[in-house]
Amino acid sequence: MEGKYKIAEILEDKANKIDPDDGRKWSYANTFLKEDNNGEITANIKKLFEESSNLGIDNNIMKDAERLLRISGEYELTEEQATEIWKDRPTKTENKEFKEIVKNSNLREDAELFAYYITSINPETKEYFKSPENLYRVLLRVKDSSRKSNKSPQKNYTPEKLLKPELEKMIKSFPRDTYKEIKENKENEDYNKLRLLIEEKAKKDTMPLFVKDQDLAFNYLDNLIKNEKNKNLVDIYSDLKNIYNGYLDLNLGDVNTEFINPTTDKKGEFPSMHQREALFHINENDRFGIFNGCGTGKTAIGILAQQLYEKKAGKPIRTFIIGPYASLPSWKKALQGEKHERTLRDKQDFLIINEDTIKNEELFNKIKKSKWIFVSKDQLPLFDESDKKYFHQKLEEIGCDLSLFDEGHNLRSYKDITTNKNLTKSFAARSLSAKSRFSLILTGTPMPDKPKDYGVLYSMLNPEECPTPEEFKDKWKNDPRSLYFLVKDKTITRTAEDINDDIKWDRGDAIFNLSDKERKLYDAILDKGTTNYLIQARKALIDPRLVDPEYLEETEFNNQNLLGQFTYEDSSKYKQLEEILIEGPKDKIFNGKYKKKSPIEQKEKFVIFSSMFRDGITTPNNEGLKRKYISLGVRKEFNLFEGSLEERILNYSIKDENLNLSQLRKKLSEKNNNSFEEEFNDAISLLKGKNYIQVNEDNIKVNLNKEGSVQKYLNYYYKLGFDKSLKDNLEERLEKEYGRKVNIGVIDGTVLKAKDRDNIVTSFNEGKLDGLLCTTNTGGESIDLTAASLEIFLDETYSPLTREQAEPRCIRPGQEKVVSIVNLRANDTLEHMTKEGYTDLFKYNDKKRINIKIAKDGHELTDEENQILDDTGMGFGAQVRRDAFGGTSIDVLEPIIDSYTNFEIINTNRRGRKKDTTRPSYREINLDKESTLAQKIFAWIGKDPYGCWGADGFAEEYYKALPTLSPTLLNIARITDLIGRYKEGEIDFPSKILSEGSGPSMLWSAYQDLSKLISNSGLKIPEVWDRDKEPLMLKLGENPNQIVGCMTGNKSKFKESEFDMVDNASIHLLQYNVHRKASFEEANRILKDNGLLELTFKNKKPIKDFYKGLEDLGFNILSNPGDGFQINDEYYQQLKLDRGEHYANSYKSKLNNTSIILAQKEGTPTKKEIRKVNPNVFDIDTSSKMGDDEFPIPINKKEFEGIKGEFGRRGSSGTTIITSSNRNSSNGSQSSSNNHLSRSQKIDQINSLICYTSPDPKIKIPDVSKTNEHRERKILQNKLGRLKKTKDENGLIRVEE
Repeated sequence: MEGKYKIAEILEDKANKIDPDDGRKWSYANTFLKEDNNGEITANIKKLFEESSNLGIDNNIMKDAERLLRISGEYELTEEQATEIWKDRPTKTENKEFKEIVKNSNLREDAELFAYYITSINPETKEYFKSPENLYRVLLRVKDSSRKSNKSPQKNYTPEKLLKPELEKMIKSFPRDTYKEIKENKENEDYNKLRLLIEEKAKKDTMPLFVKDQDLAFNYLDNLIKNEKNKNLVDIYSDLKNIYNGYLDLNLGDVNTEFINPTTDKKGEFPSMHQREALFHINENDRFGIFNGCGTGKTAIGILAQQLYEKKAGKPIRTFIIGPYASLPSWKKALQGEKHERTLRDKQDFLIINEDTIKNEELFNKIKKSKWIFVSKDQLPLFDESDKKYFHQKLEEIGCDLSLFDEGHNLRSYKDITTNKNLTKSFAARSLSAKSRFSLILTGTPMPDKPKDYGVLYSMLNPEECPTPEEFKDKWKNDPRSLYFLVKDKTITRTAEDINDDIKWDRGDAIFNLSDKERKLYDAILDKGTTNYLIQARKALIDPRLVDPEYLEETEFNNQNLLGQFTYEDSSKYKQLEEILIEGPKDKIFNGKYKKKSPIEQKEKFVIFSSMFRDGITTPNNEGLKRKYISLGVRKEFNLFEGSLEERILNYSIKDENLNLSQLRKKLSEKNNNSFEEEFNDAISLLKGKNYIQVNEDNIKVNLNKEGSVQKYLNYYYKLGFDKSLKDNLEERLEKEYGRKVNIGVIDGTVLKAKDRDNIVTSFNEGKLDGLLCTTNTGGESIDLTAASLEIFLDETYSPLTREQAEPRCIRPGQEKVVSIVNLRANDTLEHMTKEGYTDLFKYNDKKRINIKIAKDGHELTDEENQILDDTGMGFGAQVRRDAFGGTSIDVLEPIIDSYTNFEIINTNRRGRKKDTTRPSYREINLDKESTLAQKIFAWIGKDPYGCWGADGFAEEYYKALPTLSPTLLNIARITDLIGRYKEGEIDFPSKILSEGSGPSMLWSAYQDLSKLISNSGLKIPEVWDRDKEPLMLKLGENPNQIVGCMTGNKSKFKESEFDMVDNASIHLLQYNVHRKASFEEANRILKDNGLLELTFKNKKPIKDFYKGLEDLGFNILSNPGDGFQINDEYYQQLKLDRGEHYANSYKSKLNNTSIILAQKEGTPTKKEIRKVNPNVFDIDTSSKMGDDEFPIPINKKEFEGIKGEFGRRGSSGTTIITSSNRNSSNGSQSSSNNHLSRSQKIDQINSLICYTSPDPKIKIPDVSKTNEHRERKILQNKLGRLKKTKDENGLIRVEE
């Protein structure tokens, strides 16, 4: 990596020139230098660029180093930067002919060819870019308008011209000796690659003519070979003639000579030259991948390949076609269609097996007699209980000669078993393929998202040298350049444009602005940043009604929340969609096509694609969203916790009044929970006891208050207007505009029968429907929609595959019009950002496409490029939030912690917190937007939050990223908090600590880093033990005290009462609540009396019952519900002064949304008491911020019977819940004799309770800790923390307004 070493040299030289006596500068410079495994000096690139001016490094030197970093892929290279670097290249040695070639070429489309060509003939350019690979990376990103349009005129073939002028000039420009060496020198890798690229480009240029008229094409070739004077060109023409003759010499057997080409409407053109090309290579390989694009006749290639394999076998062979059911019509037509439609001369017997097929002995007898069998891919992994066999095993026993996999990219999963312990479709397909003599894979997208995706297909094509997909990954990782040959091996790739130069399309954007109300909601969703914020943000941009009600309730606009404030008319995107259909898209790229007549007036058929959202868009109603509104109402009306079993029982019973108790039990049953039956019965008893439900035999009815919260939230839902879908609203609007019925069909996965879906497509293509509304995953695969010439995309996904599958539904052979593609994009959002360095989904997917191409072309991907390909949305989401609110990765270990007061406790449940003015507005920030290793870690965790920790390579990457991650700073904050509590006499500082889920000795390392602070506080570093279930994590840690084990205590090696403290920042990684409960039992067992248990959460919070559950397991809670960490303002200002505002803000943000629980062991409950604790109380909220009254105050009901109404509400287990809110009880039926009391009178009653429950009211606050009565008093004080507390002359704690 030239750039990195260049910077290292600059810095090493600079560091050596600094006076060693000036220790600060010397160590400062050396912090950027690092020695890699090979002893080479490397540098911390990001820090160096940030601080280069401080080191006095010349700006021109840094600019040169930055260029090297960007072109080598070590630093992000944007389209603008690539274009500038290309323009700045040295051009002195470029002659006029060379400049003409470059000027008239599509550099991005043929980036690799031009990169190898330019560096082979221009040494000055090669020196500037250092390698063809670097130039290739630049050319892939150079601004190029061709992505917007494909309307180049038909190739003007003549007896004198077959190749494009640019390619012809390129070949002629080589000196004869150089060209001969390129052809003959197989040892030179660059020449070898260039030769293949020239040959492939020449075939690409000539293939359309051979497809149209092969006799004319051969005549032209003969003429050129005879008359061309340039020997380089004669060589390439002779090579082409030999290649094409080889394709024609192939005997294909029983081909249907009556087949009519649907594009030219002529006989005798079948199979076309590109199909013969594929069959030529198939004939040489028993396993082959046909990776041609949509509409290139892959089905016919597969059927004719069967003829070739039959000749090889010397007998009739049985063929299984495995594919999505949507592909069935194509196979049926090709095998059994009319004479002008089918591939072979005679109709073929064709057996179809789908979900409706009865799998009995009669079927298997039919299979044995059949030559062609279509099997829906979903059927392969099905298990038959009667004979304990999977369906694919039965097919293998019957015998499969040729297995043919249509839409093979769907099989890319490496897994053998699903999370539900079922067989994966991928494994079943791999098994069937391995047991077949011949195997074909058909797909236009063999590598949808990343190189790893090709692993399954490669292993199926090469089962002997690569039996498993994992072995492919090893091959590619060990030799990235080999990927080019791995993908080319036993495969053929041709796009629709490669074989047909008549296909034309334009791609334009419809950019619109959000309304103020939509903008407020979108920004609030990003700001909140909870687990599903990205999906919610995307929903808000399509139709804000789709957003979860919690977001709407928590977002204020014009002094009221947004619940009930959105209707269909409030969607700016829908308005834009209607405008396009009525007036036509406005983008200049369409060249006035819609200036006089709208699409509807032109009778132009349209297809509207929605990427992933169905309910409320393609179909009316939105039952999932309705359930969320009910859930919100249930929690408020019945005071139940989100996700609790009681809440879910009420939710489902309200949503479906016909659901009986048995059905409800079945619907809610939990796998791997042996105590569910008991828990369910307990929940029903509790709900009956509180008169929330009525149960009569097997019938259940919820006692709803007609004016209660449930009905209120249901009314909010009904107000959204989801009784009509987007289809219904569009049809109404268009009928009103044009005075006629405009019919729109829907294909979205709800049409389950393939026959019904075929009927919709047929109706559309026959003119009975004006348009289609599709989800891309159902309307984007195996469907011909060439009747439409207007495609409108409502949104974009995180994968280029989605669009690559959807667009060709209309852009394919048979399309006679110029197709208009329109992207609806909201301005200044994740859909469209114009600021350089800021990302959006289109830029993000363009990066993915480029990186996939880099990998397929055999070039090594950098960590940054791999990171983008591995991302499933989380990394993109983090970038979007950084663009909006700032924040890039920093090393949190740089500052020296010299005081335990640098960190402080903040309670997130208090009202009236001051606005954080330290975070800059997203309109003001100007931060470096480079990718980080941390993003890669986040993406990895996002894909597999529970299994990633033991994944190959994860531990090493996580260890490298630790200095930039929040857990590192959280460890420091926790230790300083313990020192502070010790200083205040609240706890004894621990001597022996167990770090649960320790990772690579993270807590141990933090104690070592803080050794000076601990010593200055008069304390000793405790003995820390690491326990983690992943040996790789422990191996990376330096703590000598390590145990491989699980925090649940399974086969625990620790004795009872062994530790002073158990520290657990990984409790959320236990997937099931029952396991969390077990971990707390283990903590109690191994802790000494009065030992400490500390739990830490990031972006998660324990539910309200969590605290009560810990108390029931023998712990006294010392912290307050809602407690988390922050740095104090003085320390923030110091960081800002020392390291800049960006560093200070990033450092501070690492502790955002943290939550801690500090508890003390006060007893060991009996087994009977432990059994009574419901594991579900240990649920963790990952979806929303805690509100101001999230943690109500439990007060003994006997003593506060009257305090309800305005100041209280019902709780569970014989308590009244006194909240810190003065709103009316959400349970409207509650009344109280004390409702007439003023707020101050109620506060007096609370004060009387505080005094009453304290045996010695003169005890000072720090000493209140020993007895249950004192603890009750302390908890009560903490719950009322947002009210002002004072002590009177007797030491009594008073609560004031």
